[in-house]
Amino acid sequence: MGNQIGEYNYYQSIAFWVKMNKTMNNILQTKSAKKMYLDRQSEFNDIIELLRVYRIDTKRTIIALGGAESITGIYNSLDRSVLGSVASDKIKMLYVPIGVFGNADIVKTVDEYVTIVKRYYQGLGSEVDFKYVSPHDSEDEIISKIKEAGIVYLAGGDTKYLIEKLSAPKIEEALKESYEKGTILIGNSAGILCLLQNPVSFSYGDEPEYMKGLGLLKKYCILVHYSPEKDAHIKKIQKQVKDDQIVLLPESGAAIFINEELVASTEKNSVLPTAGNTR
Repeated sequence: MGNQIGEYNYYQSIAFWVKMNKTMNNILQTKSAKKMYLDRQSEFNDIIELLRVYRIDTKRTIIALGGAESITGIYNSLDRSVLGSVASDKIKMLYVPIGVFGNADIVKTVDEYVTIVKRYYQGLGSEVDFKYVSPHDSEDEIISKIKEAGIVYLAGGDTKYLIEKLSAPKIEEALKESYEKGTILIGNSAGILCLLQNPVSFSYGDEPEYMKGLGLLKKYCILVHYSPEKDAHIKKIQKQVKDDQIVLLPESGAAIFINEELVASTEKNSVLPTAGNTR
């Protein structure tokens, strides 16, 4: 998620939820989100079944989310399954909203917004030790939190800014080492783009923008916030990116990668070859 998205503005969304939180004390779920969740429930079955079979916290696991915010309840069953798959009495989860730290106005509301996220995850039935990266954290504090976590959730925001901050050598090293040791990485929108080798974003104008990410997923180009309106750009992207496959994820979509291989997705027939891989 970038700060210039046409159909979805993450910064405005945070402001909305913070405003709503002043008058609502329960987990926040909009009627439209509930309807989308119910409509799409069967499409999450493959992922949920996979989580039942695998001990994903013993493998290199990345969960990609297409852009919808978890607190709306859209990913409710998936979130419960992820938490339930961690073999620990108390799940240590780190929420990383660094992607919005470049916006001075939003930074003022981050702490309040994160309380909503915390309440959501702690209300899913598992005991969650929830921490987050604060705008005031030093690099050493961020690294310490990453190393302690069993789940690291990389939230959306400005993709370029997020990549820049996570690419700081010591932070990048800590994130990659934790991933190799079995920490589950969840990336939502910009949060998943930053983990790719060659991410592509539609957040900075009408044309797709090509960037260099952290490279944890080298074989895939994931297009988040996907909608048919972006199809006009698909062929161009297929020719330009060097990744083996393009994965289309609409805002309510999700996919799981284990040991850098796509093993399950809510989206059927949404994996496309690039010019370098036309198998």
